[in-house]
Amino acid sequence: MESSAFPSSGTSESRNPAGFVPPRKRPRGALKGIGFILAIWVQQVFRRGVLPTLRSLPALMAIADVVDADGRWCYFLLENLAQRSGGTLSVSSLKRAIDDLVEAGVVRKLDRSETIAFFDRDIARGRSSHHLPCVLELLVPAEDYPDLVLEEINACRARLGEEPLTPHTRPSLRGRRTPGQIEPAPRSDRPTDRSPGDSSDGEAGDSVRGASNTGEQKRQSPSGEVFELIDHIPGALLADPETDRNRLAGSAERLLRQGLRVADVRALLAGAERLRRPFPALMRRLCDMRAARAYLDGALGRGIARAEVAPPSWPVGDDTDLFAHPARFLVDSRGRSSGTCPHHPAVRNTPGGTCVICGRPCRSVPDEIVHEPKPQPAAPSPAVEQATLDPELRERMAASLRRGGPSSAPSPHDGHRGVFGSGISPRSRALIDHARERLDRSHCERRSVAR
Repeated sequence: MESSAFPSSGTSESRNPAGFVPPRKRPRGALKGIGFILAIWVQQVFRRGVLPTLRSLPALMAIADVVDADGRWCYFLLENLAQRSGGTLSVSSLKRAIDDLVEAGVVRKLDRSETIAFFDRDIARGRSSHHLPCVLELLVPAEDYPDLVLEEINACRARLGEEPLTPHTRPSLRGRRTPGQIEPAPRSDRPTDRSPGDSSDGEAGDSVRGASNTGEQKRQSPSGEVFELIDHIPGALLADPETDRNRLAGSAERLLRQGLRVADVRALLAGAERLRRPFPALMRRLCDMRAARAYLDGALGRGIARAEVAPPSWPVGDDTDLFAHPARFLVDSRGRSSGTCPHHPAVRNTPGGTCVICGRPCRSVPDEIVHEPKPQPAAPSPAVEQATLDPELRERMAASLRRGGPSSAPSPHDGHRGVFGSGISPRSRALIDHARERLDRSHCERRSVAR
């Protein structure tokens, strides 16, 4: 695995006095058994505000986890050291954090010549000198060790032929405030002065600093169906949800003042979750009346070479009075608009015309109440007026219905009956009468037998 060693910074010179043995590897476990926990020391250093950046804390914890009790030596590959930081730092972030620690004097990093001298035995055994890890030393001040622990560390270092830890070789760290520990700036509690022309008897209040509000007139958020729709746009789709929603609401409010319907503004805001860049796309639709009209026409985004869209038929200035002009449909290039038919609002029809679906009259202006035309009484058919029944035949039919059989009234005609407009010939009528008589006789015989 190749090393990710990077050039040492300009502050990597050793603080050790001249004349001592140059840095070299130690036997494994040379300072084992010394009771000093470096992780606790790192937390104390962080609380004192010595660390220059927040990213240097996980880097310092990872270094303290692999060095000896006196702070020597860390020569892990940067990839492995980044993994020991708990995955909170990438290799590039770890490099920048180590540079911050070196600049703050918390960590010492060996330069190129010192690193080669540190790995001289490994290089002699065949290790490449071009792929060496960086060598780090944690500069724990001598005053931070308890006296007994410091004596044990110096005894071990003397056996290894190394210099002892003293306030001279390991001076104290210079404290500095991290971004999260900056003290608040001094403030003034001086009462607010009244203006020279203020003749009110009330005394001036205290300073506005630290108060719940400063007296500034906050802009009231508009309410309504459209603005509730803006509030329900997912925050994940917006870079700055609060600011972006306020800008969308302001644009929608301006279009409503210029005469755009609520339903059209709702259509302009629809489909935000399907957009690749939701906020710029919605602001492009709501920037002015021309863009809103182009989007509702389906023409927004066709390019700059298309025909010029006809201007809207009402003024679009910001000072337009809401009641100065009547409400009108926002028609497309063919003079059609949606919402004209009360029964088919999604169909685009000509205002004041008839619906292409049901043929009913359409609205001329938005929200117009369209009354259904009264149905005309149907004219009686001449054939029905002319086709009248013979009074005698109507009376015989009524009598037959009352008795359940043919009428026994004698016919005024002697001989065969005439045709009463039914189209039955006299011979057929005689056969029908004979059949009825036989049915009557059989009916009377059954009734007599039943008695």
